[in-house]
Amino acid sequence: MKSQCSICAHPRRAEIEHSLANRVAVQRIAKRFNISRDALNRHKKNGHLPPQLEVALLSSNGIASVIDIDKLRKDESEGILQTLIWQKAHVLQQIDRAEQNMDPVAVSRFHDVLLKNTQTIAKIVGELANHTRHVTNNFLIAPEYLQLRHAITSALKPFPDAAKAVSRALQELERTPAPALDHVPSAH
Repeated sequence: MKSQCSICAHPRRAEIEHSLANRVAVQRIAKRFNISRDALNRHKKNGHLPPQLEVALLSSNGIASVIDIDKLRKDESEGILQTLIWQKAHVLQQIDRAEQNMDPVAVSRFHDVLLKNTQTIAKIVGELANHTRHVTNNFLIAPEYLQLRHAITSALKPFPDAAKAVSRALQELERTPAPALDHVPSAH
């Protein structure tokens, strides 16, 4: 059984690959993201890079490459989606901190950021659904999850120790990559 590429599964994959595209030294990337240089080199060698990044890296060697526009669109959208989901988890953590600090202005601002993030994710997921056969669902995107999360954290406000424990558990859950559950969308 093959193990999943640790770079592909990394929550900051987009940033790692952006560093590669900007020709940051592998050693520096490995140190910055606390990853193995070998894993990073395997990620490049085994063809896990998006096509636009491969073109950027190969162009410095003068090797021509043909780009599959549909694959490029899909890969780029999925990379942006991964970054937005990571950002969403971070914003949810900031909302927790602002609520614990009883800062309603910050809570409101973070909810605005969360709304924009969710809208952008919805657009990308809709775009992916139009261009691919499989769509990966993530519960962090679901408005019902956000409502449930808010209800739980609000109900625990009178119990600060419990609120902190639940907040930590939710943050850990949101940081952990969910297993991929693919489905085939119905034909329109």
